[in-house]
Amino acid sequence: MNSFRLAPLGAFFLCFGAFSASANDETDEVMVVTATSYQTRASEAPASVSVITEEELALLPYNNLADALVTTSGVNIADLGQGRKGIEIRGMDVSQSLILVDGKRISRASDMMGHSNFELQNIPVSDIERIEVIKGPMSALYGSDALGGVVNVITKPTTNEWSGSVTGGGAMTVDEDGNATNIEARASGALIADKLLMKVAAGQSEQDLIENRYEPGETDIAGNKNTFVDLELTGIISAQQELELGVKVGESKIGTTRLIVAIMLFVVRQRMTR
Repeated sequence: MNSFRLAPLGAFFLCFGAFSASANDETDEVMVVTATSYQTRASEAPASVSVITEEELALLPYNNLADALVTTSGVNIADLGQGRKGIEIRGMDVSQSLILVDGKRISRASDMMGHSNFELQNIPVSDIERIEVIKGPMSALYGSDALGGVVNVITKPTTNEWSGSVTGGGAMTVDEDGNATNIEARASGALIADKLLMKVAAGQSEQDLIENRYEPGETDIAGNKNTFVDLELTGIISAQQELELGVKVGESKIGTTRLIVAIMLFVVRQRMTR
């Protein structure tokens, strides 16, 4: 009799355990927005999606967006010559890979001027919450320049509470050629609580040149130096709308070439909850 009475109780616990595991799986599943323009589970997105999380970015010393995408399957960081790099997704041309920051389109600086990697180098890694990579045609949502895919960089939200971080790293070689350094600093918080929010980030990365051991005067890796400052002000108009003003300034030096790029963004949009 005792064994007969305990059997249903054991079955109950087994069923309860299976239900709990299923509930946790649903709760912990990654949510994405790029594939559909609204929040959905990655497993239900109508495209192949890879997500690089903030925790994954913290594990390795990534200096910029190009570094962060190197290990993503189906994505290639192409060398376009003259110090320029580009993102190729599933073998499609660089011009058919679209870069977004918080859903906003970022033009390729290399299309306007040579030697520039503004969109790959001037997004502070310390400010990235996650990166969503859509591999495959997304022209229906984003136009013909998303025929290869989309890279959407989701930055950390700005809140009333002030927070900040400073990160840095470097590498030194024995013969002093090819030394590299990188440093970033960011801070965000409210200038006026629930009315005016601010985010500021700045950074500098430098890669020394590596001379060719066989051909004096030639280099295997050209030296480069990149400095940027980002400032973002968000005014909360109502519970549904906000006004954003952003300014990005970057300076790139590759060999003897020096470029300064400045971008200003002004947009009114619906408030997003993430």
